Amino acid sequence: MKKVVFFILFIWLFHNCVLSQWKVQPTIGISHNWSLFGVYRTDKVASITNYHYNDSYHVTNIPYQVTNVNLGLNIIHNRYSLGIKGSYQYFKCREQLVLVPHVKNKHSIKSRFIGLNIVNRFRETKIIRPFFSIELSTEIGTNYKEKYLDAESYDPVIYFSSLYQSWDIRINYYKSTPFIGNLLVGCDFRLYKGLSVNAAFGYGLRILKTQYGKLYYHPSVQDKPIAETKIGNPYTVGLNYLTLQLGLNYAFSFHKKEKKASE
Repeated sequence: MKKVVFFILFIWLFHNCVLSQWKVQPTIGISHNWSLFGVYRTDKVASITNYHYNDSYHVTNIPYQVTNVNLGLNIIHNRYSLGIKGSYQYFKCREQLVLVPHVKNKHSIKSRFIGLNIVNRFRETKIIRPFFSIELSTEIGTNYKEKYLDAESYDPVIYFSSLYQSWDIRINYYKSTPFIGNLLVGCDFRLYKGLSVNAAFGYGLRILKTQYGKLYYHPSVQDKPIAETKIGNPYTVGLNYLTLQLGLNYAFSFHKKEKKASE
């Protein structure tokens, strides 16, 4: 009987002394990421692709964009907030059009991702609130599986022959993007009650799964290869990015009164 009494007393004290100091807010948001450059170490892939590199690092200059829709909870304690959110993401990467003059690049790789975002925000009662966040996601669908990537830069490409002789070209086949991770720092700006906007920048890592191969062309067929060969096994390459983010968030509050935000 004493154990039951002590257990009930513990639960009561925990609720009143600990949980009463925390506030939980459902939150919904949308953001857009721009990831620039795409740098990778050449020694990680040179032995696989047999491509000759002059430098230890290669800059692909392949930007990609991700639109995020997230839903989750903000757990607030005094001036600190921990956000835990699930996200659905739409990924776009530009296509390089080879030997086609005066044709504007199109968004070629279009993929869907799901992920988890963890946001640590400070000065919660203020108008300007600095934060850092960790974003982790994985691809669940794409329109570009088994299509061509450039042998060196790993951007999506269209190849065709305009030469009057037989030739071959090295390429990679796109398999998937099993992982994208971002570590961002920025500020959240409170606009009105639970509505806020945020801006951030930081480091992004994209793990690309691909396979090396060759395309073979003949002058009798101008717009497509006559044969293609996949060489070796699929491999992964890590592309390092500078990531910029803009976002809009709304936090729901079930409390009648809140402290007025200050600068």
